[in-house]
Amino acid sequence: MRRRAAGSILCRTLDNAGRISIFKPATWPGTKFDWAFAMLATILVVAGYSDAWIDRNVAPEPWLHAPSQTAWLLVTLFLAGTALRRWLSERRLETIIPSGYELSAAGCIAFAVGILISIWWSEAFGTEVLGVPAIFRPPNLLQIAGGVLIVTGPLRAAIARGELVAGPTALISATMVFAAITFFSQFNHPYINDWAAHAIGGYPYNPKPVETYIDQELGALGLLMQSAIVCGAVLLLLRQVRLPPGSVTLMLTFTALLLCAQYGRYQYLPVAAVVGVLPRTRTQGVQQSSRSGREPTCQPTLPPIPQRFFAAPADRGLHRVAARFAFAGRCTGG
Repeated sequence: MRRRAAGSILCRTLDNAGRISIFKPATWPGTKFDWAFAMLATILVVAGYSDAWIDRNVAPEPWLHAPSQTAWLLVTLFLAGTALRRWLSERRLETIIPSGYELSAAGCIAFAVGILISIWWSEAFGTEVLGVPAIFRPPNLLQIAGGVLIVTGPLRAAIARGELVAGPTALISATMVFAAITFFSQFNHPYINDWAAHAIGGYPYNPKPVETYIDQELGALGLLMQSAIVCGAVLLLLRQVRLPPGSVTLMLTFTALLLCAQYGRYQYLPVAAVVGVLPRTRTQGVQQSSRSGREPTCQPTLPPIPQRFFAAPADRGLHRVAARFAFAGRCTGG
């Protein structure tokens, strides 16, 4: 078998202008398996957020959580079927899992363990309590962690085969990883609980006013926590692979859509799009640092927050809160 040149992957993934062309599928890297897995990973993440929506807006019933478990089953069967086919054709244990999908296989197992433990946990400690306790319930933590591992497959496969620029499947995978990580942190996300606009807790089951300083603290902590998650995720991704233009915007906007749908607060979608555009002018420095071996420096910054952000509830408006959440990761090459 003829060995390909070192730059063949780059030539295959880029057009004459040096970019992946959305109008030329021949320039798109990724196998059919990557595409199929990326689509199933998307279904899994969307199903997880639909579970969260049901818990927040509908009287939850056990059978209403079937979509997320069905999505996990589809991913597991697809991966297991591929492994079986490879075993029957090659009879080599080390190659039955496609390169880059080892963590995805481990994630399928972890997710299954979480489902099984959940049945025993409910019998031993009672039914699930909605809200923050549900996020930190051990069976749910296992399922969330398993979901994060599952959706990394196409991204890790792209890195393993040496793609210099993330193709569509790698970008879809990166977006799902970011959405899955954000799923865990949604208990204090400004797109869901906009504390700076509503000093009321206990939605939707037990609404009650809270002290002003409490919603101020929760609002500030939510901004800081989500800023750290966005900057950390993007920087780690840039250390592994270059991103085509618009990638960060896609990641943030898609995740924001899933978050805003929880309570129908779609006024924050433009904020996510703007946040995705802002760091674009600074990513070149990080990418050049990656290639030269220098450590990039990250200075996550928040825009000046006027005093009215923490003003009395009667003086606040959702349109003001949206503007305050526009943060940007300012990254330089050091």
